Amino acid sequence: MIQDDHLILMLALYLAVLIFALYYFLRKKIPTVGIPIAYLFNLSMNHFFGALVYAMPWWHSDDYECTYLGFQLTLYGITAFIFGCTVLGPFYIRSFIPKPNEHAFKVPKNLPSRYLLLGFFFFFICGKFLTKIPSIGTFVQSGWYLLITAVCLFCWKAWIEKKPSKIFWWMVFSLLFPFFTTFNSGFLGLGTVALMSVLFFVCSFFKPRWVVVVSILVSIYLGLSLCVTYFRDRNELRESIWYNQESKGEVFQHIATSLSNFEFLDLRNNSHLERIDGRLNQNQLAGKAVLYIRDGNTSFAHGRTLLGAVLFLVPRIFWPGKPVMGTSDDVTEFTGIAYNDTTTVAMGQVMEFYVNFGVPGVIICFILLGAVMACFDYMAATSLLRGNWQKFTFWFLPGLGFMLSGDAFAAVTGSVAATMIFCFFIHRYMLKDFPLIKLIRRRKMA
Repeated sequence: MIQDDHLILMLALYLAVLIFALYYFLRKKIPTVGIPIAYLFNLSMNHFFGALVYAMPWWHSDDYECTYLGFQLTLYGITAFIFGCTVLGPFYIRSFIPKPNEHAFKVPKNLPSRYLLLGFFFFFICGKFLTKIPSIGTFVQSGWYLLITAVCLFCWKAWIEKKPSKIFWWMVFSLLFPFFTTFNSGFLGLGTVALMSVLFFVCSFFKPRWVVVVSILVSIYLGLSLCVTYFRDRNELRESIWYNQESKGEVFQHIATSLSNFEFLDLRNNSHLERIDGRLNQNQLAGKAVLYIRDGNTSFAHGRTLLGAVLFLVPRIFWPGKPVMGTSDDVTEFTGIAYNDTTTVAMGQVMEFYVNFGVPGVIICFILLGAVMACFDYMAATSLLRGNWQKFTFWFLPGLGFMLSGDAFAAVTGSVAATMIFCFFIHRYMLKDFPLIKLIRRRKMA
């Protein structure tokens, strides 16, 4: 089919653009901590591999046209994003952001340990009851980002101290991130995003570069293998956590049983392709939206759903009835697909940008998103190189909020704003007098 040839061409172009982006950031002409490239690979997990399934000659599905149209939008989006990262963002940085002075900061050696402790405290200990408090619940996710930041700083500290073996062990520790989030809430995605963030942070400075490239390729394969294994047992696992309220020991047993039957990705296995198509193919929804609007069933939103990106900045504690944008209801409006009350489906940014302003909306929004992310990345990188680890955290932690490429854009802006407030809170009120840190100090002195 001619369309098959077009899809293969788009996949090749997508790979070429992705390789260019990786080459650009690994050259390190502009300081980076890997935020834009981590976002790109996270976006690719939700779009590229779902389209790749449809290029397999032995795979057949009725959703080919939707996947084709949605992936076409994604190709426009990723190209525009890289333009924003490599052209518009650097232009703004050179023109309007003053070069950092050469003032050297005294590096607080125990800061990563404090971040790690606080991250565990907010995400694992406080997570159960903080999520029920309006606005304060965002501290749970911010605590998770702080834990990621701590691991990144441990890796950086090991690198500047010329102890690469420590980097290896912290990378091994970060492999537990998907397990942590699955065990805690039944969601694998949050853990895989965390793992990618650490991986590309280390890739931004680690040498030799061939080790970096091999690590990325191996991580992609193992990550997809973990996904197909998780998708196989996901329903039973979530039922044990959400509905049956089983003990942690029983949940752990479910996970151990699933991992004991680990499946390595096989693109000739139709069951693997089916799982990827069903869970890692946001092209379908985007393509359905294209057809639904094209057929005249609904009209463009003209920025209405993006209004949620502004409304999300208002804390719910001040506005209890604040509407939520980008939910399953919005997906239904632009695709005609109805979902039950127990199913939550996010539009994803490719679809959301399209349903607001069409193809020009996808291109312009991704250019701006790339430019903004490049600025966050640059500020975090220059702060890190100067030894100002706290300022690095103020830019890197919100930068992790951009990783939510599969969610509505309102979730992204809300996450970025919440982590900024969280950074101010912990540095101003907790890091100096945090009781657990005092207790650890006393024990060390004893």
